[in-house]
Amino acid sequence: MKISTTFSILLLVASANCLSHGVVEDQSSTVIQSVSSIVSFAPVGQSFVPQHDRLSAVELQMSDGGGFPVTAEVKLVLRKDTISGEIVGESAPVFLEDCFNRPEPPGCGIGGGPTVPVKFIFSPSLTLAAGSTYTFEIFSIVAASVNVGMSYNDEYGNGSAILNGVPQGR
Repeated sequence: MKISTTFSILLLVASANCLSHGVVEDQSSTVIQSVSSIVSFAPVGQSFVPQHDRLSAVELQMSDGGGFPVTAEVKLVLRKDTISGEIVGESAPVFLEDCFNRPEPPGCGIGGGPTVPVKFIFSPSLTLAAGSTYTFEIFSIVAASVNVGMSYNDEYGNGSAILNGVPQGR
C-alpha cells in the first residue's frame, strides 16, 4: 500500500499584509483514513510548500492512543527542507489530557475514538519563503500515546508524510 502526503493537515498562514484581517488558510488536506502513533513511528512529520510568507498555526487531527491516564505534551518543530533540516521555529506546547478526544472525562484510560482538531500556534508567526519546502515534526515532549490522522492516498499534493524519519510515497 502506497502512503503519501498523509496527515490531515491544515496550514493556517497569515501574510504580513493580511494580519489585520485575521488568519488566511494556505492549504489543507482533510481526508483521514487511519491514525499513526507519534511516539512509535518517531520522527513523524509532514513536508509542505507554503504559498504565503507567514506561518501562524497548524491544525492536525489527533486522537488519544490510550491505555493509561497520562497527559501528553506535544509541539511542532518547523524545519527547512527535511525532517532533519535546520530548525526554523517551534510551536507553543499543547497539553492533551487523557481522553481529550472522547466524551468520557479526563483520566478515563480509554484509547482510540475519533480524531479531533488540535491547533499548534506559532507566536510570533514565522517568516517563510513562499514556494520553498518545509517540514514540521510532531514532537512528544512528555511521551504518551497520541495519534495523528492520516490518509493513504494522494490527498495532499504539496508534500509527503514522514514516518520513522522517512518520507512516504512520492
